[in-house]
Amino acid sequence: MIRQIGIAVGVAVLVTMLVAVLGTPDGPWARLAGFQHGWYVIAAISLAGGLLALALSRPGHGTAAAPGQSAPTATASGTASVSVG
Repeated sequence: MIRQIGIAVGVAVLVTMLVAVLGTPDGPWARLAGFQHGWYVIAAISLAGGLLALALSRPGHGTAAAPGQSAPTATASGTASVSVG
């Protein structure tokens, strides 16, 4: 839900900024170009946010082992193995 609110507010701010900076476009082609530029900005900001989220993710923050078991370990074939103690 917070993402929906963030996108709605972000689009509203973007439209306000585009109108304030570019003014009111004359003709349908100018409006289309402004709309496309706005989507490019939204895509760039979304990509930057996704990359930031990947950078901030904690490595090794996986599934905890149950009592009496060791944590799952990856094997050379890419499968996980769990040893029971």
